[in-house]
Amino acid sequence: MILLTGATGFVGTHLLKALLEKGYKIRALILPDEQIPFDETNLEWIRGDIRDKESLGNCFSGISMVLHMAGVVASPDNGLTFSVNFDGTRNLVDLSIENKVNRFLFMSAAAAKFKHLNAYGQSKKMAEDYLISSGIPYVLLRTPLIIGKGGYEFERFVEYVNKLPCFVIVFGDGKSIKRPIYIGDVTFAVLKLLESKKPDNKIYEIACKGKFTLNEFVDVISSCYSGKKKIKFHIPLKFSLLIAVVLERLLLDRSPVTRDMLLGLNEDVDFNVNRSLNELGLTPLEMPDAVLKCL
Repeated sequence: MILLTGATGFVGTHLLKALLEKGYKIRALILPDEQIPFDETNLEWIRGDIRDKESLGNCFSGISMVLHMAGVVASPDNGLTFSVNFDGTRNLVDLSIENKVNRFLFMSAAAAKFKHLNAYGQSKKMAEDYLISSGIPYVLLRTPLIIGKGGYEFERFVEYVNKLPCFVIVFGDGKSIKRPIYIGDVTFAVLKLLESKKPDNKIYEIACKGKFTLNEFVDVISSCYSGKKKIKFHIPLKFSLLIAVVLERLLLDRSPVTRDMLLGLNEDVDFNVNRSLNELGLTPLEMPDAVLKCL
């Protein structure tokens, strides 16, 4: 049986459906106060919170593999980011070792490789390092921004680009390289990694093959959703970060931009995907096609 964390989140929801269609037996972790979305053969819901190690005590009986998809993205609360992304991962790794789990697949992020780590990237990097040094057989999957319906980051970015009718404010020069990937390709990759029975202690990086600038990403979104490109006004990054700090202090979690978000937007997604895509037999959708698919 497989233990799936983040089963009600963006990636977890898509993955859970695909796993059940393939006939896998799944124990899906759900928060104590969440409503169970559906029941199905081969699916067992179990309540717990990865931040609370004691709440996970009943999760591991009969588990041979952990698919750790749970995480916090783009939160203004750095304490929550580290608590979920690092402390939660550490709890799961420790319990997996104690319960002799055979394999641990962890969903990480491109942010863990950024030159200037924001809080999200730092929390993911710490979680990666802990998993790698733990001794448990692992597979580590890094992804950039994931395009798909229900994806908080993507939908928030789309909403921002389309907020004003004729122009878009771009924080920074817009030249950073973005290589987003479609949710269907992420699910495909995880299923392929599951089918590979041999624990290989490898890091896989997947992304679209094309290298698009942030400016180009904005153009594709505005063209797909409004039929035309919009005028882009660029605000220098240093001044943008100052604006974000002020907005976060004034509006707290209602701030439309955060310092963490702006740092991430202005970092290049530095992936060499050839080995991973070849091993997985994956030909990902390019960014414009993935955006169109979400219309």
